[in-house]
Amino acid sequence: MNRNIAKTKTTQTAPGTQTKRGCYYVLLFIVFSGVNMVYADWTMELMNGQNDRKEIKLELPLKQIWMKKYSQISCPVLMEDKLYVLDDESKYFIWGNRRLIVWEIDKKTGEKTRKHVIGEVPDIKYRRMIGYDGKIFVSVIWRDEKEWKNEKLYSYLFAYDIKNKKTIWNHTIGPIIEYGMDRENIGSWLNADDKKIFLVLMQVRKNNKLFCFDANNGNILWKTNRPENVKIDNTYPAIGNGKVYLGTTANQEGGKITAFDINTGSVVWEKAFSLENENMEAVDYSNMIFQEDVLYVPFQYKINKGILMALNASDGNKKWLFQDNDKEDSFFNYTPLIDQKAIYACEFDDFLYKIDKKTGKLIWRFTFTTGGSHPLRFQTTKYIAYTTLGQEGYAQLIFIDKQTGQEAARYDLPSEINRPGLRHITDVVADNNQLFAILEDGRFYALANMGK
Repeated sequence: MNRNIAKTKTTQTAPGTQTKRGCYYVLLFIVFSGVNMVYADWTMELMNGQNDRKEIKLELPLKQIWMKKYSQISCPVLMEDKLYVLDDESKYFIWGNRRLIVWEIDKKTGEKTRKHVIGEVPDIKYRRMIGYDGKIFVSVIWRDEKEWKNEKLYSYLFAYDIKNKKTIWNHTIGPIIEYGMDRENIGSWLNADDKKIFLVLMQVRKNNKLFCFDANNGNILWKTNRPENVKIDNTYPAIGNGKVYLGTTANQEGGKITAFDINTGSVVWEKAFSLENENMEAVDYSNMIFQEDVLYVPFQYKINKGILMALNASDGNKKWLFQDNDKEDSFFNYTPLIDQKAIYACEFDDFLYKIDKKTGKLIWRFTFTTGGSHPLRFQTTKYIAYTTLGQEGYAQLIFIDKQTGQEAARYDLPSEINRPGLRHITDVVADNNQLFAILEDGRFYALANMGK
């Protein structure tokens, strides 16, 4: 096993947040308007984007080639061999509308080389960005908190042409009334395919929506409302075989998986599944992934039984179901990784499984040696990469050998702040030569193969 500590000179600072803009800014915000918190990208650990989860050829060992400290960047995107990150800034010093910024980053040095101004929004609570077909798509959720009992949500969607350096279209959706103060479960998901952009408004308790936009002109091609009392909960839209697949969580009854026609939005099939020998339906369908006319679905039962299931994507019929019977409480919360022979699924805090994708049989089980969550980030031809909290002052990036199920390498990324919540790696992207990781304290790391 290779172990590496990315050594950098650090200075101890007081704990802060991802949107920290210096202590004086924070004090002014507290006095005049309250701290501007971006509940931005905690859900990114659930999913890096289905299109980013294919095998790459990155080899080990790795070394740190640069580290930068940028206060609030997130959502790194690799597109056409260039690296972009999402940022925002106040229009007037520390007040006024927020400008959405996309920075082009020099992959060799980490320096910001070009600034793209995407648009303006009143405020930001959640944000997400994907790259597709030479364009950047940014989704923002803003919550109007003037009325405690009748909070209004707005969703903004921007499309930006990188080559021509201009925003080509944008949409504002809302207001949508949100009852209660459930801040931790409001956001949006984006995915793209077939010249279409799909936006899911998540956990809006009334009028849950899936939108389909024309990627070139922004026209809404179709949209669908989910029934009242059904929540779209941390569910990423999977795409394949001419369909868009979405899971839902019901407040009282079991959730369902729905397949929508990609061109019309009509429901092709919709199913709920019960655990064998148990009179109980699944209640939480997590992030699904599509490959070769099969839909792989992690989900959760009320009795804390985590299941991974393979469905025929054409009709929703079950092909196989996997459950670890040796573990009483399990929770498959993260999107799996899949190659030509197997699927790799992460149980929240204990195990990583390699499962034969044709039969659903267990090949090996790896036991995590660190506490906390372990989201799967990407895969190479030889390794599975996941992230977790390391020892005090470090976040960790860990590689597991696909063949043996053993740890192959571990990389410690120093963090300025020792609070556990501010050591986490929020975003990771990688290509054949480098990987880029953003920590919650704003540190931005690049690691590359020693031979590159």
